[in-house]
Amino acid sequence: MIPPTSIDGTDITGATIDGTDVQEITVDGDVVFSAEQLPVRFSDMVGWWPFDPAQYGGAALDDVTAIIGGSADDTAFDGSGVNSPTHQTSGGADDINAGASSGYMDLTGSNDIIEYADSSGNFPNIENFQGFTMCLWFNLRGDANSQLFGNYEPSGQTNQYIHILQVSDNEIRFVHDDGSTTSTQVTVPSNTWVHAAITHDYSGNYVYYVDGSVEDSGNSGKNNFDDGKEFYSGQYFDSSRDGDFYIDDCRIYDQQLSSSDINQIYQNTDPN
Repeated sequence: MIPPTSIDGTDITGATIDGTDVQEITVDGDVVFSAEQLPVRFSDMVGWWPFDPAQYGGAALDDVTAIIGGSADDTAFDGSGVNSPTHQTSGGADDINAGASSGYMDLTGSNDIIEYADSSGNFPNIENFQGFTMCLWFNLRGDANSQLFGNYEPSGQTNQYIHILQVSDNEIRFVHDDGSTTSTQVTVPSNTWVHAAITHDYSGNYVYYVDGSVEDSGNSGKNNFDDGKEFYSGQYFDSSRDGDFYIDDCRIYDQQLSSSDINQIYQNTDPN
């Protein structure tokens, strides 16, 4: 059962009693809310793609934040496949509800792409965020250059660079809106599940995490998050190489998550 996140319209995802976080609410002996069944910082989530339709209902590429939150708009930022990304029903990141590796997306075919967008074809305008966090699990299968998760128009349109978490020459990096990059300087092994995250505040302060630990931090000088173009995973940004990787548990938050938040996500979902 997916727990409700409100009672009589009041949000309970971050509820406290006398300063203590609410862990569980029962009605007539039935659990109607459990903190363990919600992802970390659910109330700050913009999109969450666990690729687990057996647990959450809907399709494999659905954004399940609306399903969990009980929104009438259960389409949210559902993904759609281009060419032939394949859903694998087992393996990948552990699911917080299913309690086991419960599936992932395979983007190892030619030009496989997942597009994440609303009915207008756009993702939310990041300019409205106070900050943001992007994170996901990925597993490189071949090519060392892969567009993991972010915003770029692969057709080569003007101002195509927006916000991209990617692997370039086996190194995790982030591409800012003007095409400048910051990098973890971490070499990513192939055929291994790796958790990558970047948090960014509106003043340009960023922190990189790999497998739940801080790897780099600094200030990008970028705070003009001013485009609402579509996000996607797949083909490398210059279209010269196909993406060749698995992904799972993709998340976007509209806040800069803390180190403890990122580590908790990593610990809760570690498939290794």
